[in-house]
Amino acid sequence: QFKVKKGIMMKINLMIFISSIKEQKENNIGELVIKTFESNIRPVKGDILDDPGFHPGFHNGYEVVKVTMNYALNEC
Repeated sequence: QFKVKKGIMMKINLMIFISSIKEQKENNIGELVIKTFESNIRPVKGDILDDPGFHPGFHNGYEVVKVTMNYALNEC
């Protein structure tokens, strides 16, 4: 299901919106976390991404809901 471009690395910008149901912030505002990876595997809508930065007891992966490509910047 992954699209692979052999030998071509692309910057993958993973944006995750984080909020807490335990700590109610003013106006229920969460935080946007952006991680950047280099990969020759491009995610597609519906893929499930595992993130080792979060304890597996608190999530079971993140579903890709939108993919935006910028070929001029070699970014996804």
